[in-house]
Amino acid sequence: MPNLKNRILTLVFIFLLFSCKSKDVFEINSFDTQSYRNELHTLTVPSSHIRQECLFLNAEAENKWRHQYMMYILNNDNEVIPVMYSINQEKSVCLEHLNKVEKILRKSSTVKMCLRDALRKDSTSSEVQDFGSLGKYPVIFESLTFDSICTSKECYSVNDMWTETCPGFKKH
Repeated sequence: MPNLKNRILTLVFIFLLFSCKSKDVFEINSFDTQSYRNELHTLTVPSSHIRQECLFLNAEAENKWRHQYMMYILNNDNEVIPVMYSINQEKSVCLEHLNKVEKILRKSSTVKMCLRDALRKDSTSSEVQDFGSLGKYPVIFESLTFDSICTSKECYSVNDMWTETCPGFKKH
């Protein structure tokens, strides 16, 4: 009888050990657009695997419209995918965009994103991004274009129309 109890306790422990193991949440699905193959992507990613910033571009001819919104996504292979909002903007507009995305990221441990452009590796990149406690990782891919980001209850997009163009996305 004590031997049976030990076996049951061992099985319960093993079950708990494997059920508590965190699964990889990063998932990417690519879709065809009318003109190009695999240029529309939906990503499911942990919020902690997203880093964002407003880059200052030194371009005198553009006056104060010199900021670029950038987001960096860490995949399961510890590779970084850069994402940008492709229009240069004032610093205040870029920071407003950053803050709206940050609110979405704080509301859920996992988010779903819609991104555009071909997902291609960039063999010339030497850039490295710091994800804090997750570590520093190389930027392996060319930039994608940001469309929208959603939790189960809320979406944000730089263009409301884009929220409805991605498979599985809807306005909340």
